[in-house]
Amino acid sequence: KIENILKTAAITYKSAKNTAGVPMFDFELNGQKLRLYNFGGKDLMMDVHYRKLSLEDINRYNLNRKFVRVVNYKGKDTEYTALEINFDCEAGVTDAMIRHWIISFGEDARHFADYAKKLQQTAEKK
Repeated sequence: KIENILKTAAITYKSAKNTAGVPMFDFELNGQKLRLYNFGGKDLMMDVHYRKLSLEDINRYNLNRKFVRVVNYKGKDTEYTALEINFDCEAGVTDAMIRHWIISFGEDARHFADYAKKLQQTAEKK
């Protein structure tokens, strides 16, 4: 179903499964590289990664947003900041609802990228 939604939205994607067997779809919207995870059709999650931001900057952003969250992660070899969103599908959703959710997150990712860029420019001026 996700593949059909991406195709009808004219989104070019690559699909794979992570180490836990969760289907993932990588694609680009608004110049941002997004990843969509499908947890058995019951929950969808998308994220996009950025350079690590301070907890203060993350909290400031999270306080002004309702449906997305920004989180810092520490991986084995790297630390990064991720913008994330989830969509609970258990109650039932239409293809149009999922398509809208995907496109809207592309805008959220662009908005956050602008925020992160302004922070970086401000830091460089100091």
